[in-house]
Amino acid sequence: YEYILNGRLAGNIRLMDNDVIQVGPYDCLVEVKGNVKRPLYYEMKESESVKTLLNYAGGFTGDAYQKSVRLLRKAGSHFSVFNVEEFDMASFKLMDGDAVEVEGFLERYEMDLEDLERKIDARTKMLILCNPHNPGGVCFPEETLRRLADICERHGITVISDEIHCEMVLGGRRHIPFASVSEAAARCSITFMAPSKTFNIAGVVSSYAIVPNPELAAKFFRYLESNETDYPSIFSAEATRAAYTPEGRAWRAEMLAYVQDNIDFVDGWLRAKLPQIRAVRPEASFLIWLDCRKLGLPQPALVDLFVNKAHLALNDGTMFGPEGEGFMRLNAGCPRFLLRQALESLAAALA
Repeated sequence: YEYILNGRLAGNIRLMDNDVIQVGPYDCLVEVKGNVKRPLYYEMKESESVKTLLNYAGGFTGDAYQKSVRLLRKAGSHFSVFNVEEFDMASFKLMDGDAVEVEGFLERYEMDLEDLERKIDARTKMLILCNPHNPGGVCFPEETLRRLADICERHGITVISDEIHCEMVLGGRRHIPFASVSEAAARCSITFMAPSKTFNIAGVVSSYAIVPNPELAAKFFRYLESNETDYPSIFSAEATRAAYTPEGRAWRAEMLAYVQDNIDFVDGWLRAKLPQIRAVRPEASFLIWLDCRKLGLPQPALVDLFVNKAHLALNDGTMFGPEGEGFMRLNAGCPRFLLRQALESLAAALA
């Protein structure tokens, strides 16, 4: 590609009459699509990386999300899906048949803090933050959380930070607790945590709160005490202690690896067999936000398709607000054979 991309003639061989050019079969053919300037198939050398492929494709378009790309790779009878982060692009080697997709900014949820501040008025006393976000599965950047804390402290707003999914951060990411990003965040926040999602012990009803501000803590715990909700049962206390042991830590590591593989499986299966439904890959949690808008169905018909025709009891996207129109939420925290059955049932209902 040296001549095509850069116009360089170094190494050019002048052809002569009766020359024979032998072109062998390719070893590595890779597709790149989405928000790049030249979305095509490219023949690559075995040693070449995702970064090299993006250079061949002319680089990102202006509206591309540049922090990571998605790579689909055939692995036996199924597909593996990799999120290749910016710092790994130069070292991630390509294989024959790989497909790289570059998404746009609008395909990842972010906070619109300017709009949020416009909506605040004198009656606004509390903001409920879901960090990591559910159902979008977003791990919010530290700068976003810091700006949110400044806005809330400036307007005298208490932040209730629901961080129940924080122990299920995926892909090597790091959870950033809201109260940790600044002194302002610590002063204005109450953080709710629980082992129930990560360790599947919701039935024992165990949760706890972290309140760095002593004045706010006194008010909050006085409220719990007056309502007699400040003491756990012996079962929840023992279950919580067990969750945070070395044995619990080892179980969690195995569980996260399995859930990540489940998410990869769902994403790869939909891309290969039901491309009109897109999995919004979560950065945390076992919940997958399914974008079904390309089906062109109104929400009641979409729910009917999943529940009554495919017999899948997924969450209706509109339970999270009108912005969930065209979406459904899938729980991938289950054995993989159940996910395969569910996806095959959905495909059959759409046939």
